[in-house]
Amino acid sequence: MIATIYGRGFGIVGPVLGEDSLLNVPNGFYGIFYYFIVAAFSFSDHLAISRLNSYLILLSNCLSLYLAYLLYYVLQDMCIVCVTTYAVNFISLVLALQKIQVLIRDEQVMRAFKVSKAK
Repeated sequence: MIATIYGRGFGIVGPVLGEDSLLNVPNGFYGIFYYFIVAAFSFSDHLAISRLNSYLILLSNCLSLYLAYLLYYVLQDMCIVCVTTYAVNFISLVLALQKIQVLIRDEQVMRAFKVSKAK
């Protein structure tokens, strides 16, 4: 019974907006759209889009911490699929931050190249 409360709308949407809200859908529904957006953004080499992607991934890591807390302390359960998802989110964050570092470095090199070429 208690697991179904947290399985829809992360256990937050129902109490805030009501159980019949259009936003109170299964967590997996949100996950499908989230991973699609993150995957699409990851193909971009624009710094602004990469930063937005890293913010989305950081948000998902915060949500993963919340869900891990619910899983372990509230539901007193362990789910290998859930833990694997948390690990994937963390690895995605590390890779997104590394990509930002590379894009910033590339941008600095290109600026330096343009300055030296103009001289």
